[in-house]
Amino acid sequence: MSVHNENSSKKKITVSTFIKKKKHGEKIAVLTAYDYFTAKFLDRAGIDAL
Repeated sequence: MSVHNENSSKKKITVSTFIKKKKHGEKIAVLTAYDYFTAKFLDRAGIDAL
């Protein structure tokens, strides 16, 4: 059995991150989740902001 920390490979997204992405012309993905399970799914999918 192995234990994995979900946050170990994720990079923290901050306002500065969004500003840098805008300056470089990168698109961001922002979605709304109305429940925990959807939020968890979207977070694992790599959505930039929920």
